Amino acid sequence: MRVGVLIHCLEPGGAQKMAIQICNILQRAGMSTHFLVLGGSREDWKYWQAHGLKAQRFAASRLSSHASTTAKIAWAPWQYGRLQRYVITHKIDAVLSFEDRANIFNLMLLRPSCRILSVRHPMVSVESLKTPVKRLLIRLAFRLLAQRASCLVFNARESLMEFHSYYKVPMTKLRVVPNCIDLDWIAKKAADCQGLQPLLQSLDQFKTVAACGRFKPVKGFHHLIRAFGRVAREIPDARLVLIGDGPERHELEALAKRLDLEDQVLFSGLQQNPLPWLAHCDVFVLSSLSEGFPNVLLEAMAVGTPAISTDCTSGPREILAPETDPARKAEAVDFASYGVLTPPLSGERHKPLDPLEEAEKALAEAMKTLLLNPELRAHYSAKATERAGEFACERHAHAWLTLLREWA
Repeated sequence: MRVGVLIHCLEPGGAQKMAIQICNILQRAGMSTHFLVLGGSREDWKYWQAHGLKAQRFAASRLSSHASTTAKIAWAPWQYGRLQRYVITHKIDAVLSFEDRANIFNLMLLRPSCRILSVRHPMVSVESLKTPVKRLLIRLAFRLLAQRASCLVFNARESLMEFHSYYKVPMTKLRVVPNCIDLDWIAKKAADCQGLQPLLQSLDQFKTVAACGRFKPVKGFHHLIRAFGRVAREIPDARLVLIGDGPERHELEALAKRLDLEDQVLFSGLQQNPLPWLAHCDVFVLSSLSEGFPNVLLEAMAVGTPAISTDCTSGPREILAPETDPARKAEAVDFASYGVLTPPLSGERHKPLDPLEEAEKALAEAMKTLLLNPELRAHYSAKATERAGEFACERHAHAWLTLLREWA
């Protein structure tokens, strides 16, 4: 079977990492795999080749993922034409797509007849974070074309139920396959501290909280910095390490300065390998306003770092408290089975420095509790490793192979 794995861009992110992992799973199963991108530069390809991409590769254009919505609309016919020709020329039997834009292109393809869409986030909840034009285009496309999909795959039950209630696609076409992680690869990368030893060793003298992701509003880093301000006042040797980069960096640095946290909040910049950082910190925090099924949370847990997460839609509750209703939301600090959940954050970015909102207070309380309680950290470190093992790629490879054989 010839399978195309389609994604909109190659900027570092969980969806891209998941697409590559699935591409490699299919290739190991003997399928001919083609990694298809709507827009990507040579530098993007080099980054992901270093992260294990081995399939045949094709880019419909070199359009940057940061291009304006107008530019993306203008380039769409060119990208669509090149993508369709590639699919026909290489006799691809099925296209598996990731993220909204790639999913819409997949729905519009004339060939192949097998179109499997991987929906990586709760679509309706995330729409509020998009521009009005993007929101309208996504809604219109899925309203008109969703029935053309052979199957829609969600990485969380909460996302599936939200999509079904809004777009009315038959349940027979909907599946849940959680994200998976390569535990051997994670262990190898976590041990690779080349060039980082002095910096990581310097962190060992502090009580450290790590967060990792692209600096954009949906990740809630402004809330995290505000909450950490309270932690820092009560625990002077606490440090917050923000791993990543993005359009909000200057704004976040300015916020840390306004809160007099310049010496206690470390901006590491984009790290090709963030795993040694996560492994050396005492606590990992996911402060997102919305997720799909956060890979970075699983990766931090896989290296044994105790986890705190906002109880956002969707994914964190299904990872940290799998025995509970995924639609339930924490109203206070919830010391769950495999980590700590705190109430969802508001997303308001322009607020007075004081007082903190209730969800920020809960996030601060969770950080303080773990930082000051080594026995509790040890408990959650062991539970994190145990839970992460349940998402090993070997356990989920069968689900993807079964999907393709069922629908292709």
